[in-house]
Amino acid sequence: MAALSAQTCPKLSLQRKGTTRSANNVHAVAPVAQKNLRSSAVHNSFTLRATKKHSAQSKAAASTGRKCSTIYAVASDVSTAPKVPPVPTPVDPNNPLIQAANKFIYSQSGFYSAPDEDIFAEDFVFRGPVIGPLNKKDYIFTMTTFGIYDAIPDFSPNAFGFTLDPQEPNRVWFTVRYSGTFTGEPGIGLGSGQFVPPNGATLEGAPEQYSVTFDENNKVKHLSVGYVVDRFQGNTKGFGAAFGIFKVIGLPLPAIGPQLRFAQWFSSVAFKGKSPMSYSAPEDVPAWWTAKSKAFGCDEPN
Repeated sequence: MAALSAQTCPKLSLQRKGTTRSANNVHAVAPVAQKNLRSSAVHNSFTLRATKKHSAQSKAAASTGRKCSTIYAVASDVSTAPKVPPVPTPVDPNNPLIQAANKFIYSQSGFYSAPDEDIFAEDFVFRGPVIGPLNKKDYIFTMTTFGIYDAIPDFSPNAFGFTLDPQEPNRVWFTVRYSGTFTGEPGIGLGSGQFVPPNGATLEGAPEQYSVTFDENNKVKHLSVGYVVDRFQGNTKGFGAAFGIFKVIGLPLPAIGPQLRFAQWFSSVAFKGKSPMSYSAPEDVPAWWTAKSKAFGCDEPN
């Protein structure tokens, strides 16, 4: 709080939202002004302005020895000002987990390349906004059946912004904005020898968040994908991961709701092992995951 001392002020101009009022007796004005000024922060602050005329009068009054009250004005409310912490130190790109995540997403994930089974932990879980949880076996089966890395030969995540989670030190977050061209034969697999044939569609993905969590043995324990952060970019109509690809190549998919839930149940339960899966059977999902979530497929989080 800054103190504004008025020596002797026969007339003091108090301005608030463009309205000016004068007071012949500053002693009568001061208590009201003090109360209003102390209770205000920004929206209700007063600007105290003494004109040259008033300044001259103040000097004249001071020469007579008359006393004048001290008026306090709120220059800024420091106590309520937002505290801005320092920007976290950037992560060293040579950090082993950053390097491992970068290698994984480009050459081991099963999405942008064939899956490297050895990199996945036995209690691995995949989860996206509408797909998952998938355990290691079901995830590898699903990604191998799709064969997206063959159907889109130049498929790239164009990953950037790698950082470590401050609350989960073994979790690496990053953004992808994938690109590629749907030209690879025989196309994207649907199971039982059925394929969506290539049509030359060009992918321009929306930016989406991925995360890779490693266990104590540097195996991938958890992979999350598909969380679009700007649905107005790219040509995937706001979708990420495989759903974004399907939108671009023209593969029809039901909207999130009863029809999609039925389609997911059919592929994961009724037709299990014959087509890409949307989620694993509850009893086959690692306990560490089911302890935190009971949602399957496009269910609401719980």
